[in-house]
Amino acid sequence: MTEIDAAAAILRKRDTDNSRTVTPAQPAPVIEIGNINVDTVGKRVLLDGQVVELTAVEYGLMELLALHRGRVVLRSMIYEHLFDENHDSLSNMVDV
Repeated sequence: MTEIDAAAAILRKRDTDNSRTVTPAQPAPVIEIGNINVDTVGKRVLLDGQVVELTAVEYGLMELLALHRGRVVLRSMIYEHLFDENHDSLSNMVDV
């Protein structure tokens, strides 16, 4: 067995071990950011306890930003979160 084969075998074993023990992280049902609550189950946003009327796209963007709070969110991440794979819009919606 070459060194490359040995390294590949170790990586395969690690990936197999990790796939059995790692469960995907589930977002909190309600993400609290100051006086804003993002209800990921009810798909709504509350500000000071009052429901904020949002479109589906607005809610999706709010949810994405809340889920990635404190981290950089790339344009590609926004498109992936807001639109399905059949959406072929090349609009500047995300840029605006």
